[in-house]
This record gives sequence, structure tokens and C-alpha cells, in this order.
Amino acid sequence: MTFCRSNSNNWSKVGREEEDVSSLRPELEALACTLQVVPAESDLLYLCDSEAALNNILRWIGSGPRTTLAGDANADIKVSIIECVRERVKKGSLTFMVKVKVHCGEPPNELAYTQAENARQLQDEWRQWTVRTPSMTYEWSDNNGVKQTTTWSKTVWKTMVRGGAEYQVQETMNHAVINWGKTFLRDTNAGLRSIGQAASMGVQVDLMSNERWWRECILHLQEDKNWNTPTTTTWAAEFLLREGESREFLGSWIRSCAVPEAKKRRVRQVITYSFP
Repeated sequence: MTFCRSNSNNWSKVGREEEDVSSLRPELEALACTLQVVPAESDLLYLCDSEAALNNILRWIGSGPRTTLAGDANADIKVSIIECVRERVKKGSLTFMVKVKVHCGEPPNELAYTQAENARQLQDEWRQWTVRTPSMTYEWSDNNGVKQTTTWSKTVWKTMVRGGAEYQVQETMNHAVINWGKTFLRDTNAGLRSIGQAASMGVQVDLMSNERWWRECILHLQEDKNWNTPTTTTWAAEFLLREGESREFLGSWIRSCAVPEAKKRRVRQVITYSFP
């Protein structure tokens, strides 16, 4: 996170990036550093394109003694802003904070964006407000394999739920592999033929992924005329794991506004074994 003012000697870098802070933090730091540099005896006209930052400070104007910074992730920067503004008020200086449209041709705003790109390359010694909060951080990899780090949020909760669901899918798929091994590896010749066929298919696609191997085992069992039980754990699980025919279709059906809510509720009950 970075900010930049028109003076090239006033570049800075926001710390605590390991907590995956929002874009509000560098906007607040830009305001705090500006208030620190401008003499308290001088009037100030501050142009900002972040409405969130201005609203965040506005709530402290005439709010009374009940306003608190407890639990605020940017409390360290706000303390500096509040103290600087208080000092300016004591000395009778005027402070104007004006919202400007982003990329609307405002020269100072465009210059700040241009120089902020250079500020991103600053070394760590330019970092300010680096003290960590007591908040716990969570790390995970998204669907593209990109590592994400952040404090507790709705995204973290969704990731945990997704991870738990993926684990249950793996456990269910493993049952199919076990059933496949018990069925086709009893007969050595049949087992060798099955392994050879699967290996040849794997060579054609370089390396067969775990999911691909699981689905091949399920398909092989389903094609066996002597197999009359679920290839995984239950028939419901086997249906929900059918690629392109089950979860995707069921999800679109549940999200449809044309389906009555009572029918959606009954389907959820059936899937979760809560009815009948």
C-alpha cells in the first residue's frame, strides 16, 4: 500500500500489509502525513478522491465523547489525524477536505496517481505505521493457487467452509477407490489390466490428477454389470458428485427465482438427510 503527494520527497509506504489491509489505510495515511508536514498555523485545502476516507474522519467531527477507536483496524493512523486536526483547531487554522472525482483531470490528483506508481518500489525503510494488531491472520490458496493472507473476514469463513466441503468430497471419493481396489484387484489379471489401462490414459494426459483418478474408478465400477451398490458412500453422494449433471444443475435450480421456496427447502432437507 502506498500514497504519494506532489512533492517527490514525501513518498511513503504503509505498513502492516501482512494483514491484507484495505485501500482505506493508504488513503488515511496520505491525510495523516499531509497534516504532519503542513504547519499547524497554515490553512489547508486537502483534495481527496476517497469518499470512504473522508466519511471515516467526518464521524469524529462533533461526535461527542462516546466515539471510540476500539476495534478499529486503522486506529494508529487515526490517532495522528485527530491530534493534528485538534492542534490546528486550537491555533485557529482552517482545514478543508474536499472530495474530487477520480481521474477527472484534476492536476494534483493525477500527479499523485502517477508518482504513487514510483512509490510502490520504495524499500521497507520507508514504511510507516507497521505495528501489528492483535488480530490473527489466516493464509490460504485460492482456486488459482495464489496465496492470500488476511485477518478474519467473510472471505475467510467462506474459504473454511469450502475447505471442509472439499475434504468431505475427497473422503467420499476415496471410498470409490477402495471399492475399486477390492473389486478389480482380487483377480490379478483383471487388476493388472485395469492398472495398465489407467496408466496408459494417464500417459496420454501427462499425469492423471487425483480427481481424474477418482472419477475413473467410479466410472469403472458403474460399468461393471455385477456392481449394484453405490460406488462411493451413498446414492445421494454419487449423484451429487456427477460432473455437470448434479451440483451445477442443483445449484442453478436452488438459485432460480421461479422455484417456490417450499420446494427449495424440501430439497435441502433431503440432501442433508434431515427429511424424511
